[in-house]
Amino acid sequence: EGENPHVAIASSVAERVALTARRGTRYVVAVDEYRVGSVELLASLLDTLANRVAELNREAAGRANATISMLITTSDAIVAEARHIVGLKVEWALIWNLSRQAAGELVEQLELQRRLGEELRVTPEDAGELLWRLAGGNPRALKSIWRHSLTWWVREEVLDATRRLAERLGRDVFLKHLERLASGPDELSYTPELWQAALRDNIAIRVSGSIRVTELPREPWVGGEYAYQIPAYYYALRAAARKGALEVEPGDVVREALRD
Repeated sequence: EGENPHVAIASSVAERVALTARRGTRYVVAVDEYRVGSVELLASLLDTLANRVAELNREAAGRANATISMLITTSDAIVAEARHIVGLKVEWALIWNLSRQAAGELVEQLELQRRLGEELRVTPEDAGELLWRLAGGNPRALKSIWRHSLTWWVREEVLDATRRLAERLGRDVFLKHLERLASGPDELSYTPELWQAALRDNIAIRVSGSIRVTELPREPWVGGEYAYQIPAYYYALRAAARKGALEVEPGDVVREALRD
């Protein structure tokens, strides 16, 4: 695997900034939506960039009393594993989905409450609450629901993800730990096989040990150590636990979300 070209560009930009820095200025070089294919590659690149930025900061500080920071955003699940390799050499920050208020404004703009109300025959108020409990302010999820339907999204994206988790763990292991998975995100820490599989499949993220750029919602799908990336995963697992089986339908997930 080759190096991500955006990182090479960012490094070049940082070097240019160091050479032309204005006195007393603070610079930030950003790499948005960085994607990599392996934990080792991500860890190697972060380690290399951290060393290079530290070196450039020494040069910029001596020449112009300036500072340079590099910001890399990514949603890749492997960042959780890379943290164990890179450690405190870089600072880790967590940016959560849209807040409830911002998510509500987006839902209103997309007219999703009306459309969901027609789809499920519920009131606009119940539709808005359901969208929050299932999408949790995730813009991509809301876009997918708008483009297709809530039923399609739950079936094709949410339940498909939980099936992949079951395949990664093995059906018997998945069913064995199903009650624990459905009890709350922090139960993932019960065994490495649970949290490693959930992080790998982008079903959960680790929220502890990071600078929190945005406030985390106080909801049952968010714990002190882990959180489900989309609350629909949490309710899909709860629905499966209630049935004691992997075979779950979109309606089961919707009914489970409405129980809270």
